[in-house]
Amino acid sequence: MKRFIIAFTIILISLSAYPLSKDYNISSTGGTGIITYPSIDVSSSFEIGLGANWVFAPGSVISPALSIAIQNFNIGVAFDYSTYNGGWPKPLMVSLKYQIEKAGLGIYGDWQYNIDPNEMAFNFMLLGGNGFLGLTIGGGWDITMGLGISFTPRFDWALNTFVGMQKAIYKDVLFLNLEFGNYSYRRLHDPYFADDHRGIFNIGLNVVPANWIAIAINFLDVLDGNRSIMAELNFRFNP
Repeated sequence: MKRFIIAFTIILISLSAYPLSKDYNISSTGGTGIITYPSIDVSSSFEIGLGANWVFAPGSVISPALSIAIQNFNIGVAFDYSTYNGGWPKPLMVSLKYQIEKAGLGIYGDWQYNIDPNEMAFNFMLLGGNGFLGLTIGGGWDITMGLGISFTPRFDWALNTFVGMQKAIYKDVLFLNLEFGNYSYRRLHDPYFADDHRGIFNIGLNVVPANWIAIAINFLDVLDGNRSIMAELNFRFNP
């Protein structure tokens, strides 16, 4: 055990030497994002992110996530596991995102699959941020806007919009995150992440003590009856 702790400490110190930006997060759909929605930002260099979200009130749902970025592309994989009822409904999510830096644009899509019950859904999103249509955002705010569609076979199509905002409130260590959206990012079964109504407001704090680790606490869908609390622990490194 002592050798493991020493080796783990050496690895973390080594990772902290890489020149990574500090204001980051790994969303529950696997891509880099603000709380749950995808941010426009993608690393232009090779980068790996590992993390997990835990919705602990009400209920208990754990979502491990893997994110790989290279050349402004990001691919992510995430999996929900309920700690009750044998893990049901066990949704698997795969996301893909591309950032067009000079235009302030991003393209995002994800595929969601429920292992039990057997269902699937698709989301597509056009993202805009700093530089989009000449937009310049001051005051230290990082804002991402999104417009897209989602489709669930055997059910319906839906038009989705959101605005995600992030601001450093204490140097580059503590960040405030806000989200406004008309839909839940879970297109399929969504027991704790959002209410049934199409109106979502999320708020959270992201603590980044070093460039390879982030810890967050998020309050999801706080204006509706099915509000919940989610904790996050994320790591990333550049091999």
